[in-house]
Amino acid sequence: RTRRASAGGWVAERSELRCEKGSGQGEAKKNCLDSCGECESVTYQDVGGNFKFDSCSDECSANDCKMPCVTSAEDNQALFDFASAVIDDGEDVWLGYQAPANVDSSDASKYVWAPDCPSSYTNWRAPNPDGDGGFKGGGAEMKMDDSTATWNDNQKGTKNRCVCQC
Repeated sequence: RTRRASAGGWVAERSELRCEKGSGQGEAKKNCLDSCGECESVTYQDVGGNFKFDSCSDECSANDCKMPCVTSAEDNQALFDFASAVIDDGEDVWLGYQAPANVDSSDASKYVWAPDCPSSYTNWRAPNPDGDGGFKGGGAEMKMDDSTATWNDNQKGTKNRCVCQC
């Protein structure tokens, strides 16, 4: 299984086939990924700004990508390493993991990954999620202030760095 993070484009790889199209999107990207078959590589793209949770999701979708889907400690570390290389100190990164709008954000069992993310992995920073301030419908953010790549719950109206998984 090959994993590669890239700030400037996307890459799909399988041991005997490599598809690389720089910053290509749309049909060219789809054709390459289709030819790669069961590609398991993950590429992250920095959208280049701070966005509210829903706006970040929209930005990723507009680029045929999604918010990060973290399925393992390895994925979590790869995202952290990518983000550490491209964002400024003090910024956190939205994940594609959220509590529904009417649900207490301190209840970890209520958080769900985006529909196209087959994950049950979490890496909450204790005591999170805590719904600090009593908000509902929070989003998960990766904290970038230390090397543990732990997560915090935050209000979806907060502006965090938007990184997409393609």
